[in-house]
Amino acid sequence: MRRLTVMALAATLCVLLSSVAWAQRLDGSLRVTVTDHSQASVEEAKVTVANEATGVAITTTASGAGTYVFPNLLVGTYTVTVEKDGFKKAVQKGIAVASNQVAEAKIELELGSVSAVVEVEAGADLVNTQSSELQATFSGKVVNDLPLNTLGGDVKEFAVFAPGTTTQQGGVLGSGGSIGGTRPRFNGFNIDGVEDNKLDTNGPTQPVIQESIAEFTLLTNQFSAEYGHSAGGIFNTVTKSGTNNWHGTAWGYNRNRNYNAFDNQQKDRGLKDRFDYNRAGLTAGGPLIHNKWFIFGAYEFQNEGLAASSPQVTLPTAAGLQTLQTLAFDSAVADILKQFPVAPQNDAGTVTVNGSAIPIGNLTTVAPSYVNEHDFSVNSDVTLGKHQFSTRYLYDRIRQPDFNAS
Repeated sequence: MRRLTVMALAATLCVLLSSVAWAQRLDGSLRVTVTDHSQASVEEAKVTVANEATGVAITTTASGAGTYVFPNLLVGTYTVTVEKDGFKKAVQKGIAVASNQVAEAKIELELGSVSAVVEVEAGADLVNTQSSELQATFSGKVVNDLPLNTLGGDVKEFAVFAPGTTTQQGGVLGSGGSIGGTRPRFNGFNIDGVEDNKLDTNGPTQPVIQESIAEFTLLTNQFSAEYGHSAGGIFNTVTKSGTNNWHGTAWGYNRNRNYNAFDNQQKDRGLKDRFDYNRAGLTAGGPLIHNKWFIFGAYEFQNEGLAASSPQVTLPTAAGLQTLQTLAFDSAVADILKQFPVAPQNDAGTVTVNGSAIPIGNLTTVAPSYVNEHDFSVNSDVTLGKHQFSTRYLYDRIRQPDFNAS
């Protein structure tokens, strides 16, 4: 109960501060231009924009130039309906709105009765007249279908599909690869408009479940001051919202050594190294209040088990250790020898200590190597007239072996 109370208070605080906490936005804008057959502007038309997934609609007529701007729209697909006396009603579907971008829809009205409907299946042009930002956006089915690496894989890997980018090189600090010739440590990461950068070396701190992502955008050149943290690429992730219909997904993925053939070293040993990897999860989303309050949640579990071997060391055998103990006149040395591991066999010859031959051998130890990871997220979106409240809660827990040296 105490944990639930804390979570409820945290969610309430997120709602209250949502309007001031966003440095980068998780929404987009739609600009609608209405003209007649001669391309003259049609003033004071009634323009309605409706989210096709949630049914939330916004209507305006406040324009004297035939241009209507709808800011702060959640990422998704929209339908625009235009009505004006003396013209047929125009309906344009499938207009995609992306985060931090302006989608432009141009609608041409035809003369006729408003009871007649002209329906167009078309998208919209994405324009950016305020900056020279270059970006690559992956949304919808593309985000879910592109393959990721195993444990630790994230949508930042999609950066390789954008021009002017390279993959992450081994031994290089940072994350996300080189964007536009800059070092990986110069990249910046955001989730739903909130900065997600480590405090030391650049890189994301919070994993995001792939099935919970609505859109991933990579900015690849000079960008506005709101992204002033980094000089490389900006990795923007936007998570999903619920819709007017309850829906869900489930998935499972498994790899282990039994699926793989022996390599040459394993053939010589007659034993395969441990390799086990499992990934499973589910999502669910829908309306709490039809057309007003929507919720979306996701959970994923990952575990990876590997064979971890130490470097080969040379140690005394059991007989050699016994001889060393008889030679130890200092109690401190005797205490240290009691903690020594022993070699299983005398395969490294002998060494001489105080004139005594000490048989030694080689030892390679095996330690547990595994990672267990739990991730979940809960999103809530409430629309109350002209006001919209959105909360995002992400949580991850990673468990690994804890080795203490003394």
